[in-house]
Amino acid sequence: MDRVALFRKFETIPNALNAHDGGVADGVDTSIRVKRAFLPGGQQVTVKPEFEDCARVARATGLSLKTVQQAALDACGGSDGSGNRKTYGGLFKL
Repeated sequence: MDRVALFRKFETIPNALNAHDGGVADGVDTSIRVKRAFLPGGQQVTVKPEFEDCARVARATGLSLKTVQQAALDACGGSDGSGNRKTYGGLFKL
């Protein structure tokens, strides 16, 4: 089996909490960076919110880390909206 280096792309989700915060994030920077990985053909295989950004937002808002991570996945399209991560191309379960 050959190993393939995945292309990675970082993007910032400006208001990742949007509908998840119940107003607790007013005045708090809730931007969260997410890392996306792609196969050489361009197919996305993973998306993951940056831990430090999620931890910062969780501390600032009092929300759980898991809630913030899920909100970031929902905001970037990495979740199906029900708390389940999407499967990309049948390759990986995120």
